[in-house]
Amino acid sequence: MTKIVATIEAEGLKGLIGGYINIHLLPMYQNKIAYGSSGFPWSSDLSKRDVNYKKGICPNAENLRDFNFLGFEMCLHQMNEQEIIETVSVFKKVWSNLNAL
Repeated sequence: MTKIVATIEAEGLKGLIGGYINIHLLPMYQNKIAYGSSGFPWSSDLSKRDVNYKKGICPNAENLRDFNFLGFEMCLHQMNEQEIIETVSVFKKVWSNLNAL
């Protein structure tokens, strides 16, 4: 994925997102502390089981994040029609040459 991102950026397109964090790997879940320091809600009587949020419990989401996700912050840019056409053109150019990367 990094070669694709580098190639797209070399074509002059900015605003790419190379990844995100899986929710179950956020510190709140890893440390099981959401409200206060006592471990609520995991430590409450409402929780009847031990929940494990270790890496590997969501293999599809983790694989997407680690190896396959490529995002474009399109909503952060005020793009006119010509900029949209140029953006699509860059993606088409890179995708048509993936075998060369």
